[in-house]
Parts: sequence; structure tokens; C-alpha cells
Amino acid sequence: MGYEVIVDSLAALTAENYGCEILQCLQPHGRVQQHSIAQIPFLFSPLEAKTYAVEVPIMVVGDATYTITLFGEGVTPDQARDTEKTSGSNIPDKQAVLLDNQLAALSYEAIDFGVAPTFSLSHKILFITNTSDETITFRWNTNTTPLCNEVIAVSPASGTLAPRASAMIQVSLKPSAYPAIFDLDIICELTDNSK
Repeated sequence: MGYEVIVDSLAALTAENYGCEILQCLQPHGRVQQHSIAQIPFLFSPLEAKTYAVEVPIMVVGDATYTITLFGEGVTPDQARDTEKTSGSNIPDKQAVLLDNQLAALSYEAIDFGVAPTFSLSHKILFITNTSDETITFRWNTNTTPLCNEVIAVSPASGTLAPRASAMIQVSLKPSAYPAIFDLDIICELTDNSK
């Protein structure tokens, strides 16, 4: 299924702001594979410390046109520094209680890479532990979204763990060519080798 972002409203926002591109669609055309999703990246470059809002129509080829409203909050440098100090996830990074028949546990359920420059390479280490009495196989799935597969790498991507054994896993983030906030899910698929 193909899509096209109709950028007329973005051009109008640019004209209202003295020719400065406040919001730019980085991928105005694309395709979405069957039973999949696509992310449409936008670059937000505010001129002022205010809230910007713009309605952007997205035409689905052979179907209807859907309108989304994008909001962006411009801040002063002082406000940005204050936000960096106070921001953080409220999601616990570790699992508090093991579930019955849970095959494995991770040392961290959530990883925060913090602020990473574009084209940089950042690594985080976590451990996977076999919590069962059987040998298990694990495999990391980074194909949850097309973007995830482009910016996240996991090594080793798969392996086998004896009962109560652990393995070190390296998760790497390589941000793309434009500034972005990543909130991505990667899946660890587990198989009980005794079944």
C-alpha cells in the first residue's frame, strides 16, 4: 500500500514563519508492507518558544485521505536544559516478579541510551538468564518496525542457554541521519528445547 504526505500545510507554515522550515516531512512518499506499519519522519526546527500545530493530510493510494495534527513545542535553551535534567522514563527498567513457567529473565527490560548524536554508535550491555530447569534457545527480533531494524543491532542475535546459565548481550544504537527520539520495542523470542 502506497502513501503520500500532502505537504501544502507545511509549506504554508514555512511561509508564515518568514520562509524558515519549521516542520519538514523527510519521507513524503512510501509504501507500507501488508500487516506492517511505517513511520513517517518529520524534522521539527522551531524559531520561537511556542507551540506549533499543523494539520497534515496523508493520502493512501487507492483509498481515502486521512488528516493528522502535528504539535511541536519550541523551547528556549534554558528550558531545554531543564527538560533534560528532569526527563526520564517512569517505566521500571527491571522486572520485579518472575512469572510462573517464565523461561528467562533480562537484567534490564528497558534501555535508555540518553542523548546520542546522529551517526554516533552507542552500546549498552544486558544479561539474559535462563530461569528454567531446561535448555532454552533465545533469538532477538529487531524487525518490529522498519526503523528499528535500521538503528538497533543486538549481538549475539541468538544463542542457547543451559539451565540457570546467563549470556551477555550487547545492544547497539546507531541514530539515523536526522535528529529523532526513538521509542522502540525489540522482542526476545524464547524456545524451550525440551519440547
